[in-house]
Amino acid sequence: MNSNYKVIKAEKHHIKYLQKFVKQMVDGADIILPQMNVVKATRYGSKMIEDGTVLCLVHDKEIVGSVCGAIVGWWFADTKVLTEQGFWIDKEHRNLETASMLLKSFKALADQNNMPCLLNTLDGKEIPVRDKLFADHDFRRVGFKYGYGL
Repeated sequence: MNSNYKVIKAEKHHIKYLQKFVKQMVDGADIILPQMNVVKATRYGSKMIEDGTVLCLVHDKEIVGSVCGAIVGWWFADTKVLTEQGFWIDKEHRNLETASMLLKSFKALADQNNMPCLLNTLDGKEIPVRDKLFADHDFRRVGFKYGYGL
């Protein structure tokens, strides 16, 4: 493992990186997404940071990726679930190692909260590679989502 990378819990001042990642995700996705509302994204992102459900990938003290989650309840059950709200790694840092680091940390966050988690992948790019990556980390495909602990 490359010791130049680590995963940390996001802090309030990291919100500008989340905004950058959302903009890159919207601009680069292989599906139609609406333009980002900065005020709404800031409010929602700040709430996820407060809840401790945003993890940042750091390389040489610079944030280069993130996975964001929200703890939500099923509308038909009492069970809570950690549901992914964004998963992004800058292209020059995107590889199996960095993606694995974020996935393992997201799973650990779900385990710490004693709840299952879902990855809500929307982009239509690199689906076979993504399927393998998530399967290698104990996520099972459920429709167009990937579940862990379900």
